[in-house]
Amino acid sequence: MSSPIPIFIISCNRLSVLRESIDSFKKSISTPYQLIIHDNYSTYVPLLKYFEQLENEGVLIYHSGISVNNCDLLNNISDTIDDWYSKYDAPYYIVTDPDIALIPPCNDILELYSYILDTNSLIDVVGPMLRIDDIPDYYPLKSEVIKRHTEQFWHKEPSYLLWKDQNIGFQEALIDTTFGMYRKGYHFHRLSKGFRIYQPYWACHLDWYIDPDNMTEDQIYYLNHASEVSHWGGAWLKKRLDNISIDTPSQYGKFYINTGNDFNEKETSCFQHKNCTYFFHQELILPPNTQSIRFDPVEGCGCFLQNLVIKSDNKEIINFQIINGFKSENDGIVFTNTDPQILININETANKKIIVQCDIWLFN
Repeated sequence: MSSPIPIFIISCNRLSVLRESIDSFKKSISTPYQLIIHDNYSTYVPLLKYFEQLENEGVLIYHSGISVNNCDLLNNISDTIDDWYSKYDAPYYIVTDPDIALIPPCNDILELYSYILDTNSLIDVVGPMLRIDDIPDYYPLKSEVIKRHTEQFWHKEPSYLLWKDQNIGFQEALIDTTFGMYRKGYHFHRLSKGFRIYQPYWACHLDWYIDPDNMTEDQIYYLNHASEVSHWGGAWLKKRLDNISIDTPSQYGKFYINTGNDFNEKETSCFQHKNCTYFFHQELILPPNTQSIRFDPVEGCGCFLQNLVIKSDNKEIINFQIINGFKSENDGIVFTNTDPQILININETANKKIIVQCDIWLFN
């Protein structure tokens, strides 16, 4: 692997975790790489000074000038990737959040990931499993994180591939911005299909190690300036700053039914999710005068839907509008905030029942 592999790090007012993440790369990666920071309008002065230090060390800093406050802007790092490739070249690239740290020893992790991409043409990305066995007790959502990641990933038996006389464990899964490696020319979008790799080529999610009673200045600044795109763990800590006790997100969703009084809590139908990943099928009996329905796939966290079909019981497909989310390039729908919604307009030809079905993944 002759050309340094670009590692694009998404940044916005995160200092401590960014330092720790970059330090983990220095300790863990022996293959040549180049760091590129894609910054979404950071205003935290110590972070901006750290950027100056990084630039003096040869790190490229791209300032998007955009505050990411809606889901449609989460893929704007693709502009930075395109600009970098207009000036440089490499056979692969990596995209990661600033709170993902590698766990040494994994010096040849880039070699392994590139080998997997070269030998598995049906996947788009390779990234690490996220460690959950050492999350400290003081992290308030420890049990929720372990439960969800066990249901989504860790309960599965790994498959294996042979590399350098080692059996490397992996599983097929969607990968978000968690140190995922892509091929040159692949147009980046979140939640692409790929392989998640087990230890020793795994990583940790640094936000799961935050002590809510001892948050640093930059953690507090970030939480006070974070957009609504933030995940529910950040939302919990943000509430903690205001000394407000809130429950962890429930695995419930709702249908809101508009019969002429707009959407309200009195005209709802609630359902409970079976797992964090499963085939969702729900039938809903429509009351008289139904004009529209709002389908909230889950309350309190983000989710990913694929193969979504909404139809009446006479088999007519019903159109819908995505709110607080966006369509991905693999025919899915991504909701990264905590208020996913789908608006369904009911026409006069629809019968008294609608059917909603899709594959659903609930996010941490």
